[in-house]
Amino acid sequence: MTTLNSNRDTTDEPTVKLVISDDDDREEQLFVTALDQYLAHIRNAEPTITSAVSEAVPSGAILCRLETRFKTLESLDRKARKVRNRNRRAFSSAATPEVMVRLLLVDVDDALRYSVLSSPFGNIVADARSFLHHANNGDFLVTRITDMYHPASRYKGLHANMDYSDHSEKIVLEVQFHSEESLLANANTHLLYEDFRVCKDPARRVALHDEIQEHYRKVPDIDTGGAEFPVKVNRVVFERPTSASAS
Repeated sequence: MTTLNSNRDTTDEPTVKLVISDDDDREEQLFVTALDQYLAHIRNAEPTITSAVSEAVPSGAILCRLETRFKTLESLDRKARKVRNRNRRAFSSAATPEVMVRLLLVDVDDALRYSVLSSPFGNIVADARSFLHHANNGDFLVTRITDMYHPASRYKGLHANMDYSDHSEKIVLEVQFHSEESLLANANTHLLYEDFRVCKDPARRVALHDEIQEHYRKVPDIDTGGAEFPVKVNRVVFERPTSASAS
């Protein structure tokens, strides 16, 4: 197993103290404190998790993009607030930041993200199957596998979510399985996706979707149908938005 960008550099780790809002609302202050504690928990567990992930990478594949294994603070804040909005009652009734931390640990599923790159002569499906069976029999519990390869999809990818327990709390992480072509498409469309994500103009969203999709047309399709994975594979298609709506 080969690892790219594996030298640990603390400059790519999130700062534990996070100031998000000056709001005096008690729930907001509890939430900000909880997010600080959540980040500290993730940071403390990361070296052990990264080592265990590395051990599961099959021969010939590469663990890459470790410099982006942490979700950015802005993205994490956005994701955590979406989780809170979906579980408003639970968060509103939380009496302490520690209770909120436990809610975040369950529902934020990609605060740590890893990428496994198959060799030019490798097979994404075979590498993913090998990795996930090894991980599932070791330090992790595979909970979800998502196949987003479809000719009509804006994005093509094979992702898995796994639970890791450090004997105090569960941490959910994401592992992406890539070919050289999908990794290149991912890099070339990152800024386009950020624009797409926040764009409110329906026509502009359609144009951005089409531009992103054009990059992913160059990515060879895969077939997960015949492979045996630890859990059922979910198939997701990111369809073209209509010019009449911003959905």
